[in-house]
Amino acid sequence: MKKSLIALGVVLAWQGTAHPANASTFKSDENGQDYGNEVDFAVAYPVTNYLTGMVKYAHYNAEQLATDTDKAWIMATVKF
Repeated sequence: MKKSLIALGVVLAWQGTAHPANASTFKSDENGQDYGNEVDFAVAYPVTNYLTGMVKYAHYNAEQLATDTDKAWIMATVKF
């Protein structure tokens, strides 16, 4: 499977937030079948020196292979 990726990220220094975004395209190595594309976006914010919160979202457009999928999730990272 071939994967093409475009990645883009911005860090806002005044808030310390990060906003990475990715766009990917998936194709078959053998017969050129289009497996679809995906767009991902995340926002991370340091709540304290020890706790960072993150929200992520991903959208997969299946094209010829499977089912379109949307996912969102929330994460927390704790430093000890």
